Amino acid sequence: MHQLLDFLGQIAQQVPTSIFMFVGSIIEEIIAPIPSPFVSVTAGSISLAQHRPFVFLLLLAAIGTVAKTASGYLYYWLADIAEDFLTSRLGKFIGLSHKQIEGFGKYFNGTRRDEIVLIILRALPFMPSPPVSVFCGFIKLNIRSYLTATVIGSFFRTMFYLTVGYLGVENFSHLMNIFEITNTWLEYAIIGGVIVAAAFILIKKDRIKSPLEKWLEKILTKKVN
Repeated sequence: MHQLLDFLGQIAQQVPTSIFMFVGSIIEEIIAPIPSPFVSVTAGSISLAQHRPFVFLLLLAAIGTVAKTASGYLYYWLADIAEDFLTSRLGKFIGLSHKQIEGFGKYFNGTRRDEIVLIILRALPFMPSPPVSVFCGFIKLNIRSYLTATVIGSFFRTMFYLTVGYLGVENFSHLMNIFEITNTWLEYAIIGGVIVAAAFILIKKDRIKSPLEKWLEKILTKKVN
């Protein structure tokens, strides 16, 4: 990871800031462990060093937003494919069907409220971005709502980090540390939530037992006897 960050730092010094913003934002979004503010903060700092006007950050924010939206859609698409595979191949074992998940997804479709919530999630500096895209793809959130909210939220988030770099990251060091810690704990919480949800589905007692549960119960019963 340190080598990758060094590589991105070298690119930042060798190519125009706009190109670095585009390429770096794609890499940053796809490779989740890269600190989310790295590219934008670096681009903001370079813009200041090059005596660019503050309004130039708006252009960089637009470029970064396009790159992040395209990269986020990759997660959305992969999650959609994964959902189809899991429900068609393993649905009967885990007790979930494609129809059930689509039904759940309908609760998040078609209203301005849902788009506003997603915009806020996208705009929050400490919110991990890939899990949001994966969740939206898994429940097959309306693509128009997903793209609209992603573009708006990502723009504000990117603009925030560009401004931090432009004004001097050392002036926001305490705030950035809080964001980094919060981001890390949110990632742990999301992973833990997925594990708990999966366990809950498998052990829930108020539904018909899946074939896998019946098979395990049969094996255990034979061993006890």
